[in-house]
Amino acid sequence: MRIILAVCLPVICMCFACDSELVTDKVTGESKLVLYCIPSNTSDTTFIQLLWSKPLNGNQVSERSIAGTMISFCLNGEERAIESADKLAGHRPENTFYTVGTLKEGDEIEVRVSCPGIPVITARTIIPSAFPLEKVEGFSKAILGQTAVGFRITFQDCATTKDYYGIKILCKTLPEESTQREACQSTVKSLALNVESEPLMNDKFEVDDIFYLSNDYYRNLYIYEDEKISGQTYTLNFDFMAQNTSTSVSGKVFYKVVLFTLSKELYKYLWSVNRLNNNELGKVGLAPIYKKYTNVVNGVGIVGACNIYETEWMDASLFCK
Repeated sequence: MRIILAVCLPVICMCFACDSELVTDKVTGESKLVLYCIPSNTSDTTFIQLLWSKPLNGNQVSERSIAGTMISFCLNGEERAIESADKLAGHRPENTFYTVGTLKEGDEIEVRVSCPGIPVITARTIIPSAFPLEKVEGFSKAILGQTAVGFRITFQDCATTKDYYGIKILCKTLPEESTQREACQSTVKSLALNVESEPLMNDKFEVDDIFYLSNDYYRNLYIYEDEKISGQTYTLNFDFMAQNTSTSVSGKVFYKVVLFTLSKELYKYLWSVNRLNNNELGKVGLAPIYKKYTNVVNGVGIVGACNIYETEWMDASLFCK
């Protein structure tokens, strides 16, 4: 069983974590069954999690069980075996299941869940095409006397399809004389990016600046679509303040660029999460409260796929002088 810990599991688990507050549409409605499944090309293990949403009216509800629930995972019309994740090493969220088998571009996935007392819930997705990368360039520059790291990501968008993308920058620091074991155990973190000069990612309007409203991206996964650049060769530009450099006493710094092609469902879900999290005016009653997108029929949650490409770890000293 091959699981890519640095990239794949954070992507899978990000949706598990962000919906603990999921609610029903009706104030007096009962909780709904929540389904999460984020298939990708980077692992031979696909996780499925089930839980119950919370009522919108805030009323306390008794814990509901998923006893007797049947889960079906179909790949291109062929059903795969489902196992409980309790059998796997390491901590997993409750009611998590998994299926084993590699996935590739164009694979069609359907997840069906039959739970006693409620209608069958279903959702579908397709593994999208690989990220159309041409080149990655790293550079450094000075901002107000401090060192910033920038990246230019050049890619060729397809003119005949509607595409959805994402990017995440990972960072790790190693002692100058680190052992192989220390390198494997080093902490990897994602970085917040400055995307104000990148039109595909900067969704702020003039009123946002007036009220100092945020344009944050959940878990530092920066998503965008190709509506403005359909069929073009395009270069993303963004930067972030350097964590430190290779001459720092804390050790050598390495960066990794992780590039995503997202299914339409997953993009719409993440976009709705960002809009909800950035809705400061809605939180104080000055704007509507947005709902999170779902493609789960008779339930809530998300079944959405992604195709992931990651660069090798890049020594920051190569472009941070």
